[in-house]
Amino acid sequence: MNKEIVLVTKHGKERAVRRPFWVGLGQTICTTDFDTDLLGTFSGEIERLDSPRETCIKKAKIGLAAGCRSALASEGSFGPHPYLPFIASDFEIMAYIDDDGTEVVEQLLAYRTNYGHLDLKRDFHEAELQAWLERVCFPSHAVILKVLDGDQIVYLEKAINSPSQLKDSLASAGKHTGQLRLETDMRAHCNPTRMGVIGRLAVKLVRRLLSQCPSCQAPGFGIEGQERGLPCSLCGNATDLVLFDIFACPRCRKQERRPRSDGLKKAAPGDCQFCNP
Repeated sequence: MNKEIVLVTKHGKERAVRRPFWVGLGQTICTTDFDTDLLGTFSGEIERLDSPRETCIKKAKIGLAAGCRSALASEGSFGPHPYLPFIASDFEIMAYIDDDGTEVVEQLLAYRTNYGHLDLKRDFHEAELQAWLERVCFPSHAVILKVLDGDQIVYLEKAINSPSQLKDSLASAGKHTGQLRLETDMRAHCNPTRMGVIGRLAVKLVRRLLSQCPSCQAPGFGIEGQERGLPCSLCGNATDLVLFDIFACPRCRKQERRPRSDGLKKAAPGDCQFCNP
């Protein structure tokens, strides 16, 4: 593998990525000056047109187009947790590509996030504001202030990270007509919790890159899918739980079905749609 890899970011993600890639692969991280906001912003003024995975790969390919032999990029999205009702989640994707044709994509779903928003009335109560700010870890985690006229953003300020700055921003926003909305600033350099998740994903990607394909020895042999159908321990019928992990090579596409890594061979009746409809 190449000793230098370019990370396509404008939000300081190299702080989370540099150590895992150096310790695990001996690769040094450099960055580009490409404005990744052109591919979409969390604050909504520029729509992300592609899926998170497609956007992530597109970012990494920008690094290769700049003349580098290896490139890295990440993309995040936020919303309700798919399995835990009423809990927000952070879904991160990280892509590694090189000029040998290697393309490895890893992902991580994290429930530790401060993601959220607060719509304020013009005569809002200070206690309501302070309770929300405390919940989203302000000021160590920055916030965004908007004024919305329907779907139109008529005022926007990002990276608010001090009480005095927030007070001034609220005064400026109050001069505009529309709905006041505070949002967590989810850009990595403004959100230490998200930066930590990106660091964990970098470790996961490095571990995968250290795994070689048994057929062609390309890096990145790892899980790319799952086969469900773990049998119920009571009735023997297939459940929705994972039975096999599907390992694949990103280059030659060799696949292997492997049993669950936790060794579980039977599902509990409570997880069976027949025993527990």
